[in-house]
Amino acid sequence: MTISSYQIQSILQTYNRQLKAHWSEKRGSGSVPTAFPRDSVDISDEGKKKHIMDRAGEVAIKNLKQLTLEKEK
Repeated sequence: MTISSYQIQSILQTYNRQLKAHWSEKRGSGSVPTAFPRDSVDISDEGKKKHIMDRAGEVAIKNLKQLTLEKEK
């Protein structure tokens, strides 16, 4: 079964119309936020240290494997 680009475009247009209708209903009730909140991630100091150590370990293993392969040649 193939789906044509026309069918996908039609679905996207329908979805867009439904979203606009939904937001316009919300706007009338005053519950629409004017701006979306920014996403943020806070990582603890311990988490940062663990991440750095994991990355350093990965790099060290990669370098050791590369050196081993070079010596085998």
